[in-house]
Amino acid sequence: MRPHEPARPDHTQLDTPIVIRPTRRMTQGELESHLDKAADILRGNADHSEFRG
Repeated sequence: MRPHEPARPDHTQLDTPIVIRPTRRMTQGELESHLDKAADILRGNADHSEFRG
């Protein structure tokens, strides 16, 4: 016999729907912009003189 497990919340109902397909394709410029922003987030608040590029 298994011990009683606490009830888990029901995650099958979402407050907002998940968008499965974008309505249009992203342009190369938009992709580059998103990637640049992501790289900035990953680098953090570093002194830019530390980077050589």
